[in-house]
Amino acid sequence: MKKQPLIVALVMIAMLGGVFLAAHNGLLGFSIEHKLNPVELATLAVSIFIAYFLQYYFISRAADDRSEKDILIDSLRDVLATVRDCRDTLIGCHDTKTISATHVKSIKLLFRKIANGLDNVETALGMSQCSALSEECKAIQDAFFNYKSAATGGSFPSHPYDSHAFTDQEKTYRALNQRLHALVFKINQHR
Repeated sequence: MKKQPLIVALVMIAMLGGVFLAAHNGLLGFSIEHKLNPVELATLAVSIFIAYFLQYYFISRAADDRSEKDILIDSLRDVLATVRDCRDTLIGCHDTKTISATHVKSIKLLFRKIANGLDNVETALGMSQCSALSEECKAIQDAFFNYKSAATGGSFPSHPYDSHAFTDQEKTYRALNQRLHALVFKINQHR
């Protein structure tokens, strides 16, 4: 693949040389004026360069951008999966009508994992070509804190969540989930 531009360049030079030789000898109705115009020659060289070699720059650039986006999207997928795990654990607590010490520990661990994941996403976003999207992280952090607050109420209740608290959890979960998905789509569409 890397030798292809060189081979094409050599073929083009050979064809150009063949046309010049045919024109010099008057073959095939070609003729040549033995004056070289350096401006026209430079224009031809630039045109050939732009027509063929510039595409390789853009192809490699597009691959680099796609790799960055894939890394960012994979990080967001991990956060989304952890948010879902946290929600599932909270739903389990609501369904069993108990919040055991094991559940509290698990939920705290999941919230810490989400917070760390969001920090990693924000750091990676700031270093990427998509750094303009870093502004989105503030709204996502706010949505995360709202979700955490709705889920824990500042501290875990000793009794099961009531329906009002559970409704707040679901609303804040959906808001966080929506913001995370929106960021995934914005990263994917970023140019």
